[in-house]
Amino acid sequence: GQREQRAAMQQCSRRAMGRGQGRGALAVAFGKQPWKRQIEVMNAGKMVKTSVFEKAMAIKEVDSWPTWESEVKEFPWAYEQHEEAYITEGSALVTPDGGEPVAIQAGDFVTFPKGMACTWDVQEPLKKHYNLF
Repeated sequence: GQREQRAAMQQCSRRAMGRGQGRGALAVAFGKQPWKRQIEVMNAGKMVKTSVFEKAMAIKEVDSWPTWESEVKEFPWAYEQHEEAYITEGSALVTPDGGEPVAIQAGDFVTFPKGMACTWDVQEPLKKHYNLF
């Protein structure tokens, strides 16, 4: 329930704070949005305990989200809503307009901010579960 979700997010926050990301990471964990202009990537390798990441994915019911897939290609995209996505296969470089490329790959949980325009460079056929909010 909510207690498990809060514990998973606190674990995520403690890990992020240990990397010097401070209050911004804590705010993300509790639903505030200091990340409105950047792509956030989380995966099991970045968590202190892999099981925490897996529990967070289960709590969010990621497997029940719609799916999207793409062959290898490059294309522009703009986000009209926030999107969270769990990459299940493949890899890509996503480059926000005027920003640095962000590498994403199978196993990553990615948050894309509303209003961001970018270029997707799908390097290996990609599949993801996604949720717009």
